Amino acid sequence: MAFVAVSPEKHADLRVSSSNNLLQFTDRSSLPLYDFELSRLASDYPIFFSPIEDTYGIGMMCSIHPNLGSACITKKGEWMGFYPPAYIRSQPFSGLTNSKDDQQCVICIDNESPMLGEEGEALFDDGEPTEYLNHVVEFVGTLYKAAKQTSLSMQAIQDADLIVPWEINVPRSGGETIQVSDKYRIDEGKLDALEDRQWIDLKEAGALTIIYGQLFSQGNVNKLVTAHNSMNQGDSEPELDFLIADEEFSLNFDEV
Repeated sequence: MAFVAVSPEKHADLRVSSSNNLLQFTDRSSLPLYDFELSRLASDYPIFFSPIEDTYGIGMMCSIHPNLGSACITKKGEWMGFYPPAYIRSQPFSGLTNSKDDQQCVICIDNESPMLGEEGEALFDDGEPTEYLNHVVEFVGTLYKAAKQTSLSMQAIQDADLIVPWEINVPRSGGETIQVSDKYRIDEGKLDALEDRQWIDLKEAGALTIIYGQLFSQGNVNKLVTAHNSMNQGDSEPELDFLIADEEFSLNFDEV
């Protein structure tokens, strides 16, 4: 990605197409999330935390292994659920921090995005922002504020020492196991042991939705494996041969 600030001088004739905006994500094994999205996604997808510098970010698992591609997007580029995450809907735009005021963001565009070309939505009309660009500015600005709130909530969860490694082992029909690593989760035991003041701090930081959303989502790894299998049923040589049985399937969440 190569983000640059949107300007009429650089992007007067540029157009943005949404016809292939999901195809570029078919090889992604995860996608970043904002705090407000967990209520819409935690019932269907595994939600996890990942280290970002000295804190953690929120993500949703789209695949149990990077080599398998996304189980959330079809090979035609169609989202398989009801709610596509804001991250992919915001592409090819992003809000980067304004060096003069960190409460404001600079609307940037990825110059390397496959969505850019000579067809689609124009950004400027005679040097003035189009209705499409105004909508982008509003949407990206909302996400910029959401990112700040998400960061504050995650810091509160980290301060409460609730985040632990999440080791996921998915059995295969051949007797082997796929290990999903580099994911983190909420430790329910530590959560139950919190003192009243800590609960209040988490509530005031807006962290409870994230905490319970992540806990609730942990059982969705099975759904993800099932989605992989469903997507490959029509292949002459299926990429997956996982042993899936609703009654027998089990996950190993290593305690720390």
